[in-house]
Amino acid sequence: IEGLVRLEAKDAVKHLVKLLESDNALLRLKALWALGKLKDASDEIVSRICESLSAPDRRIRQKVFELLGDLGNRSVIPVLIPFLGDLRVDNGFRMSEPAAKALEKLGAGEIVKAFYRVVNEGDLSYLEQLRPYRKPVIEALARALDSYLSDHIENTARALKAWNAVEALPKLKSKLRWAWLNLSDNAR
Repeated sequence: IEGLVRLEAKDAVKHLVKLLESDNALLRLKALWALGKLKDASDEIVSRICESLSAPDRRIRQKVFELLGDLGNRSVIPVLIPFLGDLRVDNGFRMSEPAAKALEKLGAGEIVKAFYRVVNEGDLSYLEQLRPYRKPVIEALARALDSYLSDHIENTARALKAWNAVEALPKLKSKLRWAWLNLSDNAR
């Protein structure tokens, strides 16, 4: 892999993208590293890299977010936004952080700030700023319903209600029993 990078072989990108399908996590990480060195930000390559966002290995997902931010192809912004809603914390690490950093590198920091203002503080005035990305934001809000903090869930439910986001109804229904017992009357 390193030899292909040193030679800047034109066909290397195709082979490296193919390696992203490997079951070997270290091989995939090495391929992502090499793709970053070759800096091919074409829509086709970026789309193939995005497929690795569903990898079960957190290290791979983190590297993909980093690479997408570094490549600078803004077409991935709608693909990254849903990951802002992953508010779980694992070993002191917020799972949405790599997506937020990638979006900031792509010049979409205002989306990150607006999303967190809605979810963390319940400031629904920021929904207007998020409206151009309505569909991926609704997906992010639906993911945020899995937060362990009742404030996040309450703020998220209020945002989905404000947008009449029927797309999120299945997820909202699954949270209904929990919400009835744990959320304030205003959020219900």
